[in-house]
Amino acid sequence: MVYSMTGYGNYTISYESTVVTIEIKSVNSRYLDVISKIPRSLQAFEHNLKKLLQHFFNRGRIELYITIDDDLLVDKKVNVNWNLLDEYMLSFEEIKEKYNIHENISLSTLLQQESLFVIQEERSTDNSFYDMLYDSVEKACEQVISTRQQEGEYLKREVLQRLGSIQETLLFIEQNSDKVQRLYRKRVEERIRKYMNQSVEIDENQLIQEIAVLSEKGDIQEEITRIKSHIDHFRSVIEQGNEIGRKLDFIVQELHREANTIGAKSIDATISEATVNMKSNIEKIKEQIQNIE
Repeated sequence: MVYSMTGYGNYTISYESTVVTIEIKSVNSRYLDVISKIPRSLQAFEHNLKKLLQHFFNRGRIELYITIDDDLLVDKKVNVNWNLLDEYMLSFEEIKEKYNIHENISLSTLLQQESLFVIQEERSTDNSFYDMLYDSVEKACEQVISTRQQEGEYLKREVLQRLGSIQETLLFIEQNSDKVQRLYRKRVEERIRKYMNQSVEIDENQLIQEIAVLSEKGDIQEEITRIKSHIDHFRSVIEQGNEIGRKLDFIVQELHREANTIGAKSIDATISEATVNMKSNIEKIKEQIQNIE
């Protein structure tokens, strides 16, 4: 089974009068990268939640969002820093006395001093809620995997269709590869006639070497054979499924290398055009497999 790295899942749970919404988004990434954005009341469980996500996914950027519609999961208590308040009042009295101020300090003024008050939060839930939370995250993960699987199978069909186009183009190039050899042979013959017409002394060894070099330049059979092998390897790997993205990327790089060599050797317009089409499909395959796990 082929998996894309793009997916989405969500799950909502109700606990007493509190509604908790879980969202998981997955996008492509070279490695596994887990990001969590959760309420402060759940941060003590962040590490366990990340480990849970790592159990489900091998590659991609995984973003976990948890929202709570109110604060019923947390009991809040306000603690007054009485020692500091005493210092405030003492200082205020000293200021009044020193500067002959008759105004009294107001309660609203004191309430504006954040340092005087500490809000203490205590979790008001039992273990059943957290069991429910983990179970819901798992269900959201399963939704993500399902969408990644659907997208992956779509990518597989698209990629194999383009690979078929590459095979057709390669067959055309192979059937017309003799043209390249004939054109290079013609170049060799023209160069020999040029030497003969100039009535200059010809170094026979140098001439033989040049003929060999030109003949080798026009031979693209080796590149064709390697491309066929890479295509077979690509088909074999994509049928294996699971974590295949990096392997496919490497094979596509090799396909591109051989196609470039054919393009560089070819001096026939029809083969050059066919090579451009083949390289275009290879580039599109490369773009698509970037999103395969």
